[in-house]
Amino acid sequence: MRAGRPALAAILALSACSGGQPEGGNRAVPVQGIEAPANVVANSAAAPSRCAPVLTPQLDRESIVAVPADANVDRARLDSLAERAGAAFDAAAERLCDNGKLDPKLLRPFRTLIIQNGSGATEATFYEDPHEFSGEDLIFQWIFAESDLAVPLADDVEAGLLCWAKPNLSECADREP
Repeated sequence: MRAGRPALAAILALSACSGGQPEGGNRAVPVQGIEAPANVVANSAAAPSRCAPVLTPQLDRESIVAVPADANVDRARLDSLAERAGAAFDAAAERLCDNGKLDPKLLRPFRTLIIQNGSGATEATFYEDPHEFSGEDLIFQWIFAESDLAVPLADDVEAGLLCWAKPNLSECADREP
């Protein structure tokens, strides 16, 4: 079998067990390059247990569009940035948690991941600011606007999150707090 076929087989097997269909019928949703019925995606997404809690990504739009070159950024690009940055954070948190490097209890008080532009923040940085945001917000700062709404590399997101959780690690000495 070619790569990807085992994943398709697993999705189709889950489909048989899912029972029922979402409203509107059996719509196809892309999953890692494979189309799967929406009810399979919904059921399979809820099935695996997670180590790290999921935070809802929310853009600090003023910080992103305050940069003059990006004043006319369209909404779809901004929504895409929120999704991609949230997914990058989520993957990093889950990897660190699964590897025992991040205690999931540290993330449990948070509900929202604020995606904020930080001019000059060339490394992914995480911090809390209960004076500017609620105590349920973790801020993810990077040069999003200056990088044409790109997201930092996975290793950088992971290092930033690890240094937020454990700032006294030797590898965090050169990172901005």
